[in-house]
Amino acid sequence: MPDDEYLAGVLRLVQAYLRPMANSSADQIRDLMKPPAADPDEIAIEFGEAERLIPQLVHAGVISRRAEDMVHHIRDQLNRLEERNDPNVWTYDALEHDPDWAELRNRARQALAALSGSAGP
Repeated sequence: MPDDEYLAGVLRLVQAYLRPMANSSADQIRDLMKPPAADPDEIAIEFGEAERLIPQLVHAGVISRRAEDMVHHIRDQLNRLEERNDPNVWTYDALEHDPDWAELRNRARQALAALSGSAGP
């Protein structure tokens, strides 16, 4: 089993990957436009990095099943965006105006709060 210091580092990494999704749309756009500029799908890619680390944290008892479920709900919401099969979903305009992106930001904020304040199964 990994030691506490390692697991704390993994948790910080998960939070860092999740934070861009929780930011306001204005902050998301500003950060994505910094060189090298990126498209909004970069937010989803970073989320994927966080998502891969979640099972390790749950297994070690660092985060709760509730926090894990919140992360899965974000994945479900992202899948719904992808299923729309609409390239306009992955634009700066969509980040600012699409209600699905607003919902993703809300879910990400809730997940970050759960990751920060709720340890154990």
